[in-house]
Amino acid sequence: MLLICQDRPFLRILNADGSYTQFEGGKLVIEDDDPNYQRVLDICTADPGIVIMATGQECPHCGEVYAGKTAKANLSTHLKAVHFDKWVADKEAESAKEVQAIVKDRAPVYCDACNPPGQFQTKDELVEHVKLLHESAPVLTESGELSGEDRRPGEVDVTVPAAVPSGG
Repeated sequence: MLLICQDRPFLRILNADGSYTQFEGGKLVIEDDDPNYQRVLDICTADPGIVIMATGQECPHCGEVYAGKTAKANLSTHLKAVHFDKWVADKEAESAKEVQAIVKDRAPVYCDACNPPGQFQTKDELVEHVKLLHESAPVLTESGELSGEDRRPGEVDVTVPAAVPSGG
């Protein structure tokens, strides 16, 4: 929760344990799991000079705070007017992310089990290809060789000769 106290920017609140909770530059951020949360909240609700912002917008660059229904619009206008260079850089980064996502979606996917690698337009096509060609185990003869009729499409019969020691 964000608390704002403009008329006393460095206000200190005495906690029950003797410690202090202090505003810095008119702002105090306190989380509900803080042990002094309820004490600070009670004092701030009793003081009309302190604004409690549960849903406010704060400028990430200078910390200026905007409240109310138009907070988001006011923050956007502030960013464009005061931090224009950073605003442009953020917009360019967002645009680059979108372009990268589109390029990645349009890029083909490859089956690295095939030689040369098969190229497919969608992941669904690749999944279907893998199911049809690579998931079913080949039928082997008793000697451990591929059965001629049960070869997968694209497989060729290549017999590798046994290693022969070279004489010397």
